[in-house]
Amino acid sequence: MSDYHYPIATVGGLIIAPDGDILLVKSHKWTGGYSVPGGKIDYGETREQAFGREVQEETGLGLKNIKYLMTIDCIDSPEFWKTGYHFVMHEYSGVLADGVRKEDIALNEEHEEY
Repeated sequence: MSDYHYPIATVGGLIIAPDGDILLVKSHKWTGGYSVPGGKIDYGETREQAFGREVQEETGLGLKNIKYLMTIDCIDSPEFWKTGYHFVMHEYSGVLADGVRKEDIALNEEHEEY
């Protein structure tokens, strides 16, 4: 059970390569399923800044043209590896920044494959 008694604001989203490929990552946090990179918003950070930072931390990829897509609630998801969490997930899209190639991906410890 979570120590959080309020919803947790998070960001995540689609990373789009110039050829139209979209990045999905496999994470143990989501019962080994594929999802999009993302995470919690830090204090004082905008949602767009958080999305760019999370993508950089989790994949090593830089983004541009970040656009808001939607917000969804994720309450006690059976796919999440812990119980008792309520996430308010702000979803975005972004394209690879100039000079960044999809082959430049460098996953951190949160993900096993893409």
